[in-house]
Amino acid sequence: MEKVKDRIFFRLSVGALATIPTLQTTFTRYGEESLYFEVVQVLPKTEDETSIDEDLAILLQLQKENFPDAKEIQV
Repeated sequence: MEKVKDRIFFRLSVGALATIPTLQTTFTRYGEESLYFEVVQVLPKTEDETSIDEDLAILLQLQKENFPDAKEIQV
């Protein structure tokens, strides 16, 4: 997960997340210390990839409901 965080923060440092203006502006104005990256849930590893995709889709929807102001970032 550290690699994902590094990719997001690198993109912010070069202004590559301007499509999410609030996040980019906050990073630009206040720096990396103003943001945090958190793993909210870890799924157990299974052999059934279809199950993983379904589980991820359900968990993503639940997190969006729990955090309606949160933005999803694709990296």
